[in-house]
Amino acid sequence: MTDFIVENNVLKKYTGYGGNVVIPEGVTKIDVRAFQFCKKMNSVTIPDSVTEIERYAFFFCESLQSVTIPDSVVNIGREAFSWCKHLQSIVFSNSVESMSKGVLFQCVDLQSVTLSENTKTIEKCALAGCVNLRNLLIPKSVEALGENIIFGCEALEKIHYNGTKKQWDEIQKDVFWHRGSVLKTVCCTDGEISI
Repeated sequence: MTDFIVENNVLKKYTGYGGNVVIPEGVTKIDVRAFQFCKKMNSVTIPDSVTEIERYAFFFCESLQSVTIPDSVVNIGREAFSWCKHLQSIVFSNSVESMSKGVLFQCVDLQSVTLSENTKTIEKCALAGCVNLRNLLIPKSVEALGENIIFGCEALEKIHYNGTKKQWDEIQKDVFWHRGSVLKTVCCTDGEISI
């Protein structure tokens, strides 16, 4: 506990060296910038007591390689994991309904992201700058795609959508949702759509 400043079950600041970090049980919220610039953290274990990860919580944790979000988490703030340059994979719990603005911005080593099966919105620049992202499955629960969500995703020529072509067409999309990307194809359950 000496590496954590916790007030009223809110993790205000991590003061430790890094490595494999285990957040204490009982913490319900990871506060704004709690781990910001923790450059030597390789992994983080988030307990089931956490329901909220605030904006910029893990901003520029450049050695962080993988994260699993427990089912207890319902809200993840904007740019919570932005500039985690060595993050290779992340799994969002099914309680998370929104990919917030820039949540994985410039995670340049990210290759795989597993979205919540209950995701409703993917906000502006959520995955922008993820130059090595090759696999993206968009669940059929998605209702809206924001601007520039895959801007600069140089390896992502194809995305998979877990719904039909008709359902894909019904999604509310910003006119620039795939701007700055190399995306060519959306693979639906009943065929492909050329972009």
